[in-house]
Amino acid sequence: MRNVGRTVPSLTVALLSLSLVGAGEAPRALAADDTLGRASLKGLKAIGLIVEKFPPEAEAEGLTREQVQKDIELRLKDSGVTVAKEAGGFLYVSVQTVKFPEGSGHSYSITLEFAQPVLLVRDTQTLVLGATWSLSATGTAAQGRLSLARLDVVNLVDKFVSAYRSVNGK
Repeated sequence: MRNVGRTVPSLTVALLSLSLVGAGEAPRALAADDTLGRASLKGLKAIGLIVEKFPPEAEAEGLTREQVQKDIELRLKDSGVTVAKEAGGFLYVSVQTVKFPEGSGHSYSITLEFAQPVLLVRDTQTLVLGATWSLSATGTAAQGRLSLARLDVVNLVDKFVSAYRSVNGK
């Protein structure tokens, strides 16, 4: 016989999901900076950081992975968020760029996601990696000005810090 005390959190999550469907709101498949996304950050003592490799044309235009990683690490550290290799989850950063056909500039897309181990409601023995908080931004930059996309990255990191602080304090 199962211990009823252990099933309450799973039952609560399942009932919450069903009540949202009944209220006309389907449970979201994508993470976001909302109440549930922020709640998933509660209790974190440290976070990891993964900055995906940038496209070669971005690097050639001065938007380098190394500089963006330093920007993020500094912003997190200055905000009191501990970055560590061994952490309960990690902030994943992806920057994608596309050069305009006429060569006058670039469009870019930036995604920040916080990913961490998640238990499935239907099978609490199955632990998967899932994005629980996410934000993204898109923009354009004139030729030779793509490095300004760093400002959008920092703005997204500031929003992550705000979300983190909203459930963990300073």
